[in-house]
This record gives sequence, C-alpha cells and structure tokens, in this order.
Amino acid sequence: MPPAPIPIPQASEWGTYMSTVVVIHAPRQQVNPFIRAGMPLNAAKAPLPRAGHFLVLHVQIPPTMHGGKARALTEHVKRVEPLRVLAWGANAPRWLLGAQHWNVLSDVEGGTRFEIVKVYGGLGARLMPVAMMAGVAEGIEAMAEEIKARSERVR
Repeated sequence: MPPAPIPIPQASEWGTYMSTVVVIHAPRQQVNPFIRAGMPLNAAKAPLPRAGHFLVLHVQIPPTMHGGKARALTEHVKRVEPLRVLAWGANAPRWLLGAQHWNVLSDVEGGTRFEIVKVYGGLGARLMPVAMMAGVAEGIEAMAEEIKARSERVR
C-alpha cells in the first residue's frame, strides 16, 4: 500500500511560494541533510524530533560555505516522518509572519525524489527585502543540488 499523500503547502495558500525538485539517483536512505547544524528540541529544549517541538537551525543567506556569518533560527516543527518528511516553520502567528519549510523524500523509479517547498505569508513577509527572498530561493536550489551530488557520491 503506498504511503498517504503529504499535505505540502500550496502556492494558492501563501503570498510567496518557492519550490525545487531534484531526482537523486540513490536510495532514500543515502540522502543526507545539508543544514550546517540542526537539533530538534522540545519545549524544555531537550532533543526530540516531534511535531509541535522546536528546531534550532544555523543558516546563512545567501548560501555559501566560504566566509560570512551563519545565524541561528528557532523554528516550530510541523511534521516529522523519518526518511520521508521534515517540515518546520516560524513560531509566530501566520497573519504576522507565516513561514514554512518542507523537505519531502519519495521513491521514484531509479532513485529518490527530493522536494523542497518554502512559503511565506502575513505582514512580515511583505516587508522582507526582495534580495533576501532571492537569497532564500538560491539557497533551496543550492541545498537540493548539493544533497543530490552528495548522495550520489556516497553510492
């Protein structure tokens, strides 16, 4: 029986919608995360990846591994399905700044489909500089391509 469909955010539901998809010629088990550092935390700041808990990410926008300063973001975990889905988002009311990031893996013939969806909405999203949004879009493309390259090297 195939897994249940994943309720990924749709473009019509958000003010800003970005996504990218790559097919990785490697099994799902070899697809590695490419976040510099991340630790799922519950409300007591204890490590535990469950929906409703928190995730601290160290990110850099625009994406580069050379120089620059990474900043820490505390995000709210929306959904966790090991080896399938990790979704997180802003810990703020959606009307103020709604933001979600979804990483989804699924099996396809010859490999693994890796999809990243990043969405923003609310008043805060309208105030985000265009340059920052371009950096975020560049970041999800770079992340997908690097995960693909890294996973295929591991094979």
